[in-house]
Amino acid sequence: MTFPTAVDNFRITHLAETNSTNDDVWRAIDEDEPEGLVVVADQQLKGRGRQGRSWVTTPEASLAFSILIRPTPGEVHSLSRFSALGGLAVRAAIAELSGARPQLKWPNDVLINNKKICGILTEAFWEGSHLKGLIIGIGINITAASVPNLPSLIYPASSIESETARVLDRPTLLREVLTHLAALRPLLPTDAFIARCNEHLAFRGQVAPVRNNSGEMESFRLICVDSDGALLVEDVKGQRQRIYSGELSSPASSSSLKGSSNSSD
Repeated sequence: MTFPTAVDNFRITHLAETNSTNDDVWRAIDEDEPEGLVVVADQQLKGRGRQGRSWVTTPEASLAFSILIRPTPGEVHSLSRFSALGGLAVRAAIAELSGARPQLKWPNDVLINNKKICGILTEAFWEGSHLKGLIIGIGINITAASVPNLPSLIYPASSIESETARVLDRPTLLREVLTHLAALRPLLPTDAFIARCNEHLAFRGQVAPVRNNSGEMESFRLICVDSDGALLVEDVKGQRQRIYSGELSSPASSSSLKGSSNSSD
């Protein structure tokens, strides 16, 4: 399987195996590599997701890659939006290639049929107060073999194949994600970008359990993603809150607004 060496202004390095594509791009930022480097690996030995969790990359069954971004001065104020940028690009690419209608699960996942098929991890590289670069790490489950059989999975996972009966070509999918990311990026600092996020926001208007800012599970009605990337929700008392960091679970486990819950996600 041959990956392209370039797409638009992206330069692509394909590895059979690596510890972590995010770590590879991290080193490239430290070495002052120009923006646009993309590292894609058939297998990651130490792939990771949010909050230090592991991300399993099964050879030939999934697509794992990381992108080196050097945000412009105008984009530095919109760093919280880069995860959504990756999510929108993945969503658009899968929709185009499969006919599915993926949605964005706040804050950093892509769903098909309410099941997670993609996770995104963004990491910023700072030197003091100077932002040297940003990494967008993306992992996409393509075939059923890509989904790990782990009891510790926080949210139900699936694959493009399982949800659409289509097996997408990995190089083609990578090309389309990068093409859509480049096309969407000029919208990043605008209200139109947030509108696009909310257009495809999973569970909008529904009640779902969210691990709130205090670490407790509580049911909220999802209103929208706000301009700063926060999730705007409504609690049991009808009061609106803004959640900046949390875990969103499926509405299937919460049919009505309730108070705090000890149920796990």
